[in-house]
Amino acid sequence: MNGPMNFVDIPSLNLQNVEMEERLLIYDTWNNPTGISTRSIAHAQQQIHASIHGFGYTDLINKKRYVVVTKRSKSKLINPEKYDYMFAGHMAIMEDQLDLPLAVLSGSEFIKQSYITEGNQELKINMNNKAPLYCGASNFIQIIGDYKNHEKTHVFVYQLTPNQVLQIFDSVRSGKTDGEVESVELVEIDEYFDTVTKENEKWLQTKDSIFVPRWEAIQSAKNKLIEIGIVKSR
Repeated sequence: MNGPMNFVDIPSLNLQNVEMEERLLIYDTWNNPTGISTRSIAHAQQQIHASIHGFGYTDLINKKRYVVVTKRSKSKLINPEKYDYMFAGHMAIMEDQLDLPLAVLSGSEFIKQSYITEGNQELKINMNNKAPLYCGASNFIQIIGDYKNHEKTHVFVYQLTPNQVLQIFDSVRSGKTDGEVESVELVEIDEYFDTVTKENEKWLQTKDSIFVPRWEAIQSAKNKLIEIGIVKSR
């Protein structure tokens, strides 16, 4: 934490129109789904809403494993220009899904498909070749002045092929991500997990940190990777 993070180089609210807003699944404090809200209302009323978080790793260089991290756009209200997972976003409910039962919208298959859709749309890669591994859900709360963001984060891990990693770099560098992502980097997996931890929580909340402080969700991703033998427990 005292020095720069070692990145790995590789080659080259529309609040005025509610009809166009994202619809989000809302939970109560016991994590039960209670209904659907718009993005602006969910944020204004500090409702617990569902989000999807994609943790991507790959075996790419010198047989070492790396985490794909993306730098959030400077226009983001929360955590601008900080490095996050491969991608993260709201679990948006489409117009033709609004009448589905809450049990379906909160079910594992819907959540998994939302993850694949979010990855395909945000990074412009095809993630249908391999099923993502679900790590569980955790609460993410961040307070900025009077603004409180409270999400129920559904976390997945996904092993990227070298070609998919190159596609992500190409999408970001060529501006295909619609301004959502400013840049993309690779970090050695052990270095990443040693940095974004509960022990470093206070530092992660400061302006000196280059990472979004999602240590709880990242720990759940680490636990899943330990479970399947990708990362060693230490």
